Amino acid sequence: MSLLSVARDGHSRLVVTATVTTTQLAVGFVSLLLACTRRSWLPLLKSRGPLDYLAEDGDDFESWGGELLRWITDYRKNCKKSHVISRVPHNYLIEGPMALPGSAPVEPEGYRSIMSDLDSKIVPGLTHWEASNKFFAYFKPHASYPAVLGELLCAGLNVMGFDWIASPACTELEVVVLDWLAKFLRLPSKFLSISEGPGGGVIQGSAGESAIVVLLAALKKKEAELKGKTGGRQNMVVYGSDQAHTIIFKGSKILGVEFHEINTVDSDYKLTAKALEAAMAEDERKGKVPFAVVATTGTTSTCVFDPLEEIVEVAKKRNLWLHIDAAYGGAYACLDGYEAKFAGLEGADSYVVNCHKKLLCPFDIAALYLADRNPVLAALGVESEYLRNEASESGAVIDYENWQMPLGRRFRALKLWFVMRRFGTVGMRDHVRNGTVLAERFAGKVKQHDDLELACAVSLSLVCFRWRGEGEGKLVGLVGGGGAGPGAEIKAVLGDKEKLEALIGPAGVGGRRDGVVEELGGVVEKVAREVGKDRAAVAAAVNEVLDDERKHAELLKAVKDTGNCFIIHTKLRGEWCNKYVIRLACGGVEQRGEDVDGAFQVIGGVLAHLKKTREVAKVVV
Repeated sequence: MSLLSVARDGHSRLVVTATVTTTQLAVGFVSLLLACTRRSWLPLLKSRGPLDYLAEDGDDFESWGGELLRWITDYRKNCKKSHVISRVPHNYLIEGPMALPGSAPVEPEGYRSIMSDLDSKIVPGLTHWEASNKFFAYFKPHASYPAVLGELLCAGLNVMGFDWIASPACTELEVVVLDWLAKFLRLPSKFLSISEGPGGGVIQGSAGESAIVVLLAALKKKEAELKGKTGGRQNMVVYGSDQAHTIIFKGSKILGVEFHEINTVDSDYKLTAKALEAAMAEDERKGKVPFAVVATTGTTSTCVFDPLEEIVEVAKKRNLWLHIDAAYGGAYACLDGYEAKFAGLEGADSYVVNCHKKLLCPFDIAALYLADRNPVLAALGVESEYLRNEASESGAVIDYENWQMPLGRRFRALKLWFVMRRFGTVGMRDHVRNGTVLAERFAGKVKQHDDLELACAVSLSLVCFRWRGEGEGKLVGLVGGGGAGPGAEIKAVLGDKEKLEALIGPAGVGGRRDGVVEELGGVVEKVAREVGKDRAAVAAAVNEVLDDERKHAELLKAVKDTGNCFIIHTKLRGEWCNKYVIRLACGGVEQRGEDVDGAFQVIGGVLAHLKKTREVAKVVV
């Protein structure tokens, strides 16, 4: 007769059965006590509560933790064989065959059940960012295995390092590892915490958070300098190019200031000192107050580098805060031959690089470096009685709570520490360089293709290319450029974003298509008469210009529909309207030359098919 049997059911819960006689009760009780010395059986003696089951059992955690690590490595191998972009319908987890329950489970569920749903319900809804043979979109976070383990350790230790005393190791490892990174990236010594000056580094969640922090510091500094005589925050202006990241515009909205976006179409998409000076002079005539400039080293659309040295001079002359957004491009400062791109960095007030872009860490970890931490501390410092402690009041320690927007902060330095130790600077540098090699490899194939062309120079690990077209050139040959003369009348229609969308979108978009088509037809007839050209020829050239975006959109969609290549687009200003440009970003952790070749093969095959089957839409007849 069995006194006590304990087993795990399919959901990893304890199932207890007992057959007990009076004479066995004492022996059974002693046996139960002995059994309960095993930690995994302790819940048997507790009153029922929220942690009475295996959810907090260490043995169970260790067992399923190992299973989860194996699952991750298997996923990373197998996702390369899958359709790279998820094809689930909207709201698929809310309604339909894969929907999750409408309420949370009342009883605890085992990991086996959870993992089953992970496979059957969550994975189908993933776009596979770790499919390095197919994913070439955005600037993907490069989540190396050492960093994943560091992230796991961060969660397991669960320290809240808002100030030094909350966990000294959390603060001090961050100081050390950010100085390591600064040296690896060859940053000026003023950005190091070990320097004699007031500079230093701090981990933020993203380049966007960093921008808001430093712009607030710059704003408060300028307000103090002018003793509040600024005309209000709505009167204060941040400057950047039209290629600056969207977060600069968003950050300006959050702070209630104006972002002056400077047109760079005539300067190869770079922010120049001349354009910057002109914009500031214009704003000052209107009574506005410049207070900060944002320059970019590696813009999102094309990886262009703003000329830092000349921008530094403008900022210095006007006593403006200069922030360098190096979210993506900053990692390349570790490579020989790139020194000229970062020349002038000594004159910056702040500099940010996303370690989750090219430095082998998963999101979210951005390294923000300050030449002087004091303006940030003045803007964000807090003094709450419950946070007071001897270490902080001694002034001998760093309290990172005053360097960021939130109070709490995770132990994010761990994943960068794991990466820098496991790869070494040699391995990290090889990884960054590999992206540039792959980009040049892909660009070489574009140059050799009859129907493709580079939209701009290859930069870092990014290639921007287009389906070659003759519409713009034909129209310029017929009516002259769009900057002046008769051609300007055509550009006034094509360059209007809303009108362009009505012309190239589905019939009846916004109820405006017919009216805009009629307007453009009248302009084409008028211009053709003025320049003495055949109306049909001018109309055909205009149709080719309009068809440019449509054909690129069709190409992009068809490539993504194959499931074997994920790329995205951007737009650059052209002669008549914004030009559709396709971006391909190389350099995944496991990406190799054959992966880039495969992507080109997919794109080339789709283009060949479209070239045979599609026709130019006749908008203007």
